[in-house]
Amino acid sequence: MAQPLANIHIHLVYSTRDRQRIISDTVREPLHVYSATVLKAHRCHPVLINSLEDDIHLLFDLGRMVAVSKAIAEVKAASSQWIKTQGADYSQFCWQGGYGAFAADASNIEAVRSYIARQFDNPRSRRTEGDYEFGARSECGERFVDARVKTNPRALKGRDTVARGR
Repeated sequence: MAQPLANIHIHLVYSTRDRQRIISDTVREPLHVYSATVLKAHRCHPVLINSLEDDIHLLFDLGRMVAVSKAIAEVKAASSQWIKTQGADYSQFCWQGGYGAFAADASNIEAVRSYIARQFDNPRSRRTEGDYEFGARSECGERFVDARVKTNPRALKGRDTVARGR
């Protein structure tokens, strides 16, 4: 093969520091647009971005010359800096240190898209510990990329998290 070929779909999810419910409807859509712009600037193709008040899901195609950790660091840092400019309520905003990054199987990409798209219709109050496990593994056909991420939501308070987005 003369040309390098890469077709890596990443489902990235991370939450606000201490799971603060701070992402309001007024900044939600602009945050998605800004995050997509950052991904594009790093030669990643955004597919779908969705969030709730305390976390965000990004589905994107990883650029063939971009390390997963680099793409994640860039989008988290840039979006954190951007949201701090959106008013006094956001001046202390920051993302939690950890994240969940999953390689989504191309044969299940529509299931991943559906899962991310319907998060806003599945309020956190109805989620269970099993929902985190089911969503992260079975439904989306994903596998771990970052072994630091834990899936037990009770054990995550104040630590790395696998979160659900809108």
